[in-house]
Amino acid sequence: MRPIDQEVFQRFQTLTKAYWQALDMAVQQNSDKELRQEPRGGGRDVTGIVRHLLDSDAGYLSALGRRLKKSPEIELDEERDLTRQAVLNALAAAMHGERPERGPRGGMIWKPRYFVRRLAWHVLDHVWEIENRVM
Repeated sequence: MRPIDQEVFQRFQTLTKAYWQALDMAVQQNSDKELRQEPRGGGRDVTGIVRHLLDSDAGYLSALGRRLKKSPEIELDEERDLTRQAVLNALAAAMHGERPERGPRGGMIWKPRYFVRRLAWHVLDHVWEIENRVM
């Protein structure tokens, strides 16, 4: 894989941190508030949304040829920090061309640009969900 240049990497890193900052603000402003139920009933609370995003981010890492091992006893804040650092490390490795052509089971490896766009879509989709469902 062709490495990405430093300017593009800086932009990816800045954008990724901005998405997380938007999420952190939505969580901070709404963690004590109740969210409206989904049309079919149910739906995650704010903590459930954060856990879902962390699990998804860990899964997305495999699309860059990386793995994140988490302990079940880990606190949510620590898990968030570890996951985010793993994402930034994976992007840095991709910048230097350190990613396989195929995943461990033959799956496609995402290009860093797609990874950042996919992460953005998912994080911001849930930020908007939190904001739209606050009662």
